[in-house]
Amino acid sequence: MYRCSNLLHKCEMRKVLVKLTEERKRTGELGSLGPARFEPPAEFFRRYARDQRLVHSIKTLAPVIAIGDIHGDFLALLSILFVTGVIDAQGHWKGRNSIVVLCGDLLDRGGRGDVTVSTTPNYQEEVDILQYLHALNLKAKPGHVIAVLGNHEIRNIYMDQSFEHYQDSPQVEGWGGLQEKYSLFRPGGPVSTYFSNHFPIILQVNHFLFAHGGYQGGSPNELNREVQAALRSGKVLSPRLNFILEDRSGSCDRKALQGWDGLVLGHTVVEEVKGTCQNKVWMVDIAMSEAFGESRKLGALEIQFSPGQTLIKTLMYERNTLKAEYYLNGQHVATKTTKFHRRGQRLVGSSS
Repeated sequence: MYRCSNLLHKCEMRKVLVKLTEERKRTGELGSLGPARFEPPAEFFRRYARDQRLVHSIKTLAPVIAIGDIHGDFLALLSILFVTGVIDAQGHWKGRNSIVVLCGDLLDRGGRGDVTVSTTPNYQEEVDILQYLHALNLKAKPGHVIAVLGNHEIRNIYMDQSFEHYQDSPQVEGWGGLQEKYSLFRPGGPVSTYFSNHFPIILQVNHFLFAHGGYQGGSPNELNREVQAALRSGKVLSPRLNFILEDRSGSCDRKALQGWDGLVLGHTVVEEVKGTCQNKVWMVDIAMSEAFGESRKLGALEIQFSPGQTLIKTLMYERNTLKAEYYLNGQHVATKTTKFHRRGQRLVGSSS
């Protein structure tokens, strides 16, 4: 049964997922949502595993939206994309040339034992998220929708024994069962090859870096080449790659950050999207996924570039109120709140 919190945007996107579920029950097919036409995972990942070269560096004046860990919660993903204005209420792209960056850990909603909340009772959910983001990225041109690798993506590929409890979750059935999932995710297999060509371990946008856990220096180009080779061969990841995936220190390493305007990270859960390290490092994982229990907040980071200056907005959406904190070149300059209510079939906001 679907549940809905007091976030109007989340309630709105719930309708899209209800429609998808009903379509699947009625037709026996995988259906569609927004630009995505869902297909069995083996077919999809074999088709698209090698369809593009990895994008790991972008120069742009387009706005960037950074989103924290989703952990298999399709409703949370759709809701934050809707709140930030890059998709409409049907899940279609409307973000023009915007760049959306997901900071890792798209996988592993289930397997946490104590979680009973289910906003989307859908065993296909992880597969749906990956296919939806792929289709959205194609529609976003000249913008981008890019996810960086998280430790949960990597540990699924290497079948880390400490992650075995995730393989007991119902979501495994969405991959065709445990053996089929092993076959798809193994190093050199369709999913790991897809990740190697679509998911950088670190993304550079202008002079900002986006990663999952941390950063202690090194060329983004070299780091991405190294992880590509590992995903295809099964070679054990080096300590510097594991640091990017697993670190929870906040990466306030002045030497590593020298020459960069900012570093955006997921992985480490914070109460609200915020800057640390004198606003050099920005944390975006606020546990939006209901993998951790019922979530009543959404959040993201928006970066706007213009010659000579960078405007950063931290966005927090709770109790139908969107709060934006503005930082110009790292200095806090303004706060804006927008209260949403429903007027007929539309969501309307009033600002202060």
